[in-house]
Amino acid sequence: MSPESRSRQLMNATLIESCADTLHRHLAKQKERRCVLLTGPAELGAFSQDRLDECKAAGIAVSPVRVKHPNLDASYWPHAIALDLDRSRDADLARAAIRMSLEDWQPEALRQAHGHRIAGFLCTDVPLFEVCRHLSRVMLQPSPGGGHRLLSLLDPAALEGIWRIFNADQQTTLCGPVEEWHVVDRWFDWSVHVRPEGGLEGRRALGITVSQWSDLGNVRAINRAWAKAVSKCLPVSAQTMDELPAAMQRARQYGLHEAADLDAFAWHALSVRPDFDRDPRIQTRLIARDSETTYSLSVADLNPTDWEAIRRGWEAVNPETTDKDHA
Repeated sequence: MSPESRSRQLMNATLIESCADTLHRHLAKQKERRCVLLTGPAELGAFSQDRLDECKAAGIAVSPVRVKHPNLDASYWPHAIALDLDRSRDADLARAAIRMSLEDWQPEALRQAHGHRIAGFLCTDVPLFEVCRHLSRVMLQPSPGGGHRLLSLLDPAALEGIWRIFNADQQTTLCGPVEEWHVVDRWFDWSVHVRPEGGLEGRRALGITVSQWSDLGNVRAINRAWAKAVSKCLPVSAQTMDELPAAMQRARQYGLHEAADLDAFAWHALSVRPDFDRDPRIQTRLIARDSETTYSLSVADLNPTDWEAIRRGWEAVNPETTDKDHA
C-alpha cells in the first residue's frame, strides 16, 4: 500500500469514528440509543440480501419502504433497519453505513455517478412499520401537472436542498414521526435536520407550490454541477454553494427551464462565479437569445479569454458599477 493510500485509509477511519461518536452522542440524549438506518435505493446494494437476512435472524427489524409509483419497482425500494447501538452487531452496521456514506462523496464515486447507498439515520420513538408507512407516502407528492412526483429524500445532497426550500410546516410534515434526520453531508460533516416544533405532523401532502417545484428542479442542476466539479477535483467553497440557488432563480427569470440549459447555467455559476450572468457579455447574449436557442449555444462564441475575464469579475468591465448595483 502506498503512503498516500495509507494516509487516506487512516483519514477515513478517523472520520468514521468521529461520525459514529457524534451519532452516539445524539442518541445518548434519548432513553434508548435506537435509530432507523435508511438505505438508498435497494438496487445500489448497500447491504446484500444475505446480510439483511442475517440481521433478521439476529433479531434486527428490517423492512422495505414500498414506494408505490408506476415507474418504480421493488428494485428501487430502500430498506429501513431498526438499530439499537447498545448492541455490537447494530453498532457495526452503523459504522458500515457511515463508511459507505463517506465513500459515496469521494470524487471517484461521483465520477461513476452511482448515487448514495445511505440516506441517513432517523431518530424516532415509533415502531419501524410506522416510519416506513410515512416515508412511502411522503416520498410521492402531487404534481402541478397531475399525477405524483418523487421527492429525492434518499439522496443527502437533494435532502439538503429540499430542507432549505421547505417552510417549517412542510419540514414537519416531511419528518412526520421522525424527530431528527442525520446524514453525512457533502463536506464530510455530520448534519442534522431537526423536525420543527408545533407543525402539522399528521398532514400527508406537503403543499409544494409551483415555484417550489422549480426550486427543487434547480437543486438537481446545482448538485449535478457540484458533482462534476468534485469529480474533476476542482475546489468548491461553501459560500459559492450558498449563492447558487439565487443564481438559478435568475436563470429561470431569463427563460431557462430545460434541464440541459439549467445544467449548463449551474456549471458556469459554479465554475466561473455565481454572478457570472451579470457580466455584460452574458447579459447581451441572454437578451438576444430566442426561445428556440439553447443557453449553451447562445454563449458558445465566448472563448477562454472571455471566460477568464468574466471569472475575474464583471465589475472590471464597468468601473462605475457600485456595490449597490451589484447586489
